[in-house]
Amino acid sequence: MIPGGTESEHGIFNAILRGQVDFTSDPWPRISHGAKDLVRKMLNPDPKQRISAYDVLSKCSITLFICDEHVADK
Repeated sequence: MIPGGTESEHGIFNAILRGQVDFTSDPWPRISHGAKDLVRKMLNPDPKQRISAYDVLSKCSITLFICDEHVADK
């Protein structure tokens, strides 16, 4: 789920515009603080404060792990 506390696309969009990003619902509690901080910076409603795509790709160390739940348990 995208952080926003709602499942609907419209609800997520409005939550981001208001700066109300919610990381309490699954799977966010298991996500690292650094990853959540990066998402917060990318979703900042103020374009002057929002991190740029260039900065994300050139200055951030990003490692993505995509695991099937059954594989991750082994």
